[in-house]
Amino acid sequence: MPSPIPQYRIWDDAKSLAKNFQYDESIALYHSVESDMRNIHEWRTDRNERDNLFDQALFFSDYFGALADAGLYVEAKKMGKLAIKLIEDNEFSTLKYAYYNMGNVYLFQKDYASSIEWYQAALPSPDLSTS
Repeated sequence: MPSPIPQYRIWDDAKSLAKNFQYDESIALYHSVESDMRNIHEWRTDRNERDNLFDQALFFSDYFGALADAGLYVEAKKMGKLAIKLIEDNEFSTLKYAYYNMGNVYLFQKDYASSIEWYQAALPSPDLSTS
């Protein structure tokens, strides 16, 4: 069995730290592989383009969540916008939790109108074919 890819192991460690409220350590790990994940197509050549794009969207969504949970809202919004752009450009509807997290950022900043917009964007689209 091949050894795990170091960037993915670090990403996993960062998620675990964030779940345990160790945000400084988590964010440091996310930051340490951020440039690799931005350039995933250059080093992760064993996968197709769509899989790499999905991993990018997922990584930046997770990173965004850790920044938001740590109360680093300015940084979180920047990372969240990157994640959401990847999600929208590639129609990764399974990653709608990034919209919910963005709603939380605005809620914590008491921008309730923006928060509601993001929460609404997180809702699944209605299936009009059943009406």
